Amino acid sequence: MSDSLRDQIYNNMDLKDSEELLSIWLTDNHNVWTDEAFGVIEEILAKRNVTLPPRGSSIPATEEENADENISVEEEDEYHPEDFTPEERIIIEDETPPDFYNPFEVIRLSNRLKFMAKLMLAFIVLSNLTNYSKIYGQVHAYFVNRPIPWLEAYVTISIIVIDIILAGAGFYFLLVALSQILRILMEMEYNSRK
Repeated sequence: MSDSLRDQIYNNMDLKDSEELLSIWLTDNHNVWTDEAFGVIEEILAKRNVTLPPRGSSIPATEEENADENISVEEEDEYHPEDFTPEERIIIEDETPPDFYNPFEVIRLSNRLKFMAKLMLAFIVLSNLTNYSKIYGQVHAYFVNRPIPWLEAYVTISIIVIDIILAGAGFYFLLVALSQILRILMEMEYNSRK
């Protein structure tokens, strides 16, 4: 492995706190982390004066006390192959995973961004619909001298629809584009290793 790649691994790992590094050490997951990454973790934790138990050993006592609180988080973070497309499973289950990111995390974040895009779209629609009377009041102020109720309603609805389209499309396409960019970058990195 080149020195520059090892330096990159070291710099990325050094950003993590000791608890996270110890957790990686204890899980001993070679599907996610390389031997070089484990060597770097060992070096960093030694510099931080953290005593290392054997790799893959049980969770330290301090974490066992909090095990009940961590159950729901661990269950959510589990990998269920049926939740992913065949292409995604190939990248997640690759025998030589990347050192700098976890493909499972990237795909999960991408899926969450797509869900958030739909949620934001629904929120924008509801938010604008609940402001009907406020917008109608502002439109009505322009027609005080010559009220035309049907025109006031038409202008109000037009303003709401335009706002929904502009704001909704902006947020929706921004989040979907970010989701796709994450996937493209992950697939580019994956293809560059093959």
